[in-house]
Amino acid sequence: MEIAKENYRDFLGFGAYSLDPRWYSFDEFNWFADKNYFNTYMLNYEGLGTSIYAAKKLQDKGCQFWLATANAGIYFSRKETLSEYMERIDKFVSKLKENEVWDSFIGFSYDEPLLKKYHTNQDFYDMTKALYEQYGKRNFVCFSGQEVSGKKGNWNDPDGTLILERFATEYISDVGFDSYGYDFRKESSPAMERRFKTLNETYPDIHDAESYYKHFYNMLKDRMINKDAKIWYFPCMYEVNTWGAFKSDEDYCIAHLKGFTDMLLKEKNPGGMMGYTFKSWSGNTVALDHFLGRNNPNRWERFEEELYNTKKLLEAK
Repeated sequence: MEIAKENYRDFLGFGAYSLDPRWYSFDEFNWFADKNYFNTYMLNYEGLGTSIYAAKKLQDKGCQFWLATANAGIYFSRKETLSEYMERIDKFVSKLKENEVWDSFIGFSYDEPLLKKYHTNQDFYDMTKALYEQYGKRNFVCFSGQEVSGKKGNWNDPDGTLILERFATEYISDVGFDSYGYDFRKESSPAMERRFKTLNETYPDIHDAESYYKHFYNMLKDRMINKDAKIWYFPCMYEVNTWGAFKSDEDYCIAHLKGFTDMLLKEKNPGGMMGYTFKSWSGNTVALDHFLGRNNPNRWERFEEELYNTKKLLEAK
């Protein structure tokens, strides 16, 4: 698929999910945005006012943004016609144009769309085709490992989609999959080593984090109709339980960022990196807004330095 030339930017994208004033006060958002960690943002379809505010500020800073469709911006044929869906999207798009931020809007993004109940491969194809034909912008998808491998998490769900089907990929311009629990460091925990040995029994080419990601990225690329689709990676930027039986920390996240940067720069068609995640969610997720918070006496200063180094490196390519 040929993507309109004006929708390309002259730098590789670098950002983090949920750095969006929908989740913060404008003062908090401005403080983080002015730190200039990133050049690419995910703004939310469900927050028109806050997204317009952020888009104007980011455009002045020379940044670009995707429109994250989340749930409300996804097409479900069981609930509405495609025409009705496009009418909803057009109301939001018209506001982007009215507020003169259309040029810094790259396209629409989707996070694990086939895991959303009742959203089928056909729905995804119809949606991405209609959006591309109507607006000429890009379609960026982060799939889950389940959608790539065909192993769904809830086997009791009769409506669960097993796998991304090839026909549905035709209008994807940017793609990747997320998985945050594998350690890029060569000397990890015994539990992490056991995990790689277990994977190796089924996938002989997997023996460490890089070969794990390479295996499933190759599987995803093979399924893509658009062989020029840009490849994105998703480094860990929050505290999560890993396959090594420990929680990710600053060193783990630095290794993730460096490991994916190296992989990205080896790609034929690199798109960028989008870290997960910036927002700390009450009860179960501690993320960058805490670790880089202005009032945190234990800020991740080494990780912060690595963010700047990564952004500089990607923008030089």
